[in-house]
Amino acid sequence: MNYSKIHDQIIEIARNRIVEGSTERHHIIPRSLGGTDDVSNLVDLTFKEHYIVHILLTKMYPESKELLHAAWMMSNRLSAINGRTYSIMRQRYVDLLKSKHQENPEYYKTMAYMNKGVKKSSTENYKKPKSLETRTKMAEAALQRPKVSCEVCGRIVTKRNLTNHMKAHTGEIKHDDEKKSKISAGVKRIPRVSCTICNETINPGNMWRHMRKHERQKNDLQCF
Repeated sequence: MNYSKIHDQIIEIARNRIVEGSTERHHIIPRSLGGTDDVSNLVDLTFKEHYIVHILLTKMYPESKELLHAAWMMSNRLSAINGRTYSIMRQRYVDLLKSKHQENPEYYKTMAYMNKGVKKSSTENYKKPKSLETRTKMAEAALQRPKVSCEVCGRIVTKRNLTNHMKAHTGEIKHDDEKKSKISAGVKRIPRVSCTICNETINPGNMWRHMRKHERQKNDLQCF
């Protein structure tokens, strides 16, 4: 059986679709084999697909202890014996967490601190200004994110944000004035990065859109 071919087919299908519902983030090239956290190396898989892909990886790389351990953990933490069982039990687990969060909005934060062993005081480090090197990497990562065009308004957005963008059109996402002010204040706190062409300071997440403006200007000049 060609395990590599089946693995690649699952990844290719997942790359060219938008999944509605719960998914799990997967590294196409595992980090144990030199894969990175770049957007190009990440894909959203359903629970069943994620389980099957990790089983296939153990067949493709039988000598990798890390891949074998990952598949073993996925199989044993929910007592899963196949992809369908894992998918059902994982979805039940996600639904349970959602119900816990509805009862207690601080549930996720409490669990995060318990699982990661991070004290609340240490979260203040995230508020510190990021270095120039970090901001540059953020800008470069934003430029590499795949883009798609919205079928409703034609606006170009990242493929990752298309689902939330469509919810805004249907009215599923509604923010009151207080929520909007918090979002605006949060955006203003994001460290800016200087454009290498015009030296304008730009939000790293909007750098790709800013660079597209320079490309259009360059093309307009070439027409004369």
